[in-house]
Amino acid sequence: MFSPSTAEENLRAVVSHDADGVIIVDRSGTVRFLNRAAEQLLNRHGAELHGQLFGFPLVLGERAEVEVLRPNGDFAVAEMRVLSIVWEGQDALLITLRDVTFERQAEAALRAAEAFSIAILNSLSSEIVVLDEHSKIVAVNDAWIALA
Repeated sequence: MFSPSTAEENLRAVVSHDADGVIIVDRSGTVRFLNRAAEQLLNRHGAELHGQLFGFPLVLGERAEVEVLRPNGDFAVAEMRVLSIVWEGQDALLITLRDVTFERQAEAALRAAEAFSIAILNSLSSEIVVLDEHSKIVAVNDAWIALA
């Protein structure tokens, strides 16, 4: 068995190397710990944040997305989850931040490509129907709808 202090040291070691940002705040929202991934995502050094209020609304058990301003003026998008834990013998909140910026950019690019394809399809005066590999109709253009 591990002693409580050894278990906490092991947890700190694991969390410190996690790819997701991990932040521990006390019940008043004051930052007590953050890992390197959180520092990078928030673009702040741990020493700057330790002892400060976290600054984002925290909803226990819910998943939320937050935008973080980067130095170049762009925004990073992070998925945030908040869980209740005990840290150093006190009630605390464990916040995980996963950078989903690239996923959201890819989703936006896909939506733009779909809108572009639909615009092209609807610009054609001929009646067009698009079928999938099972001959199921997946799209029709405006000319097809007008014919029906």
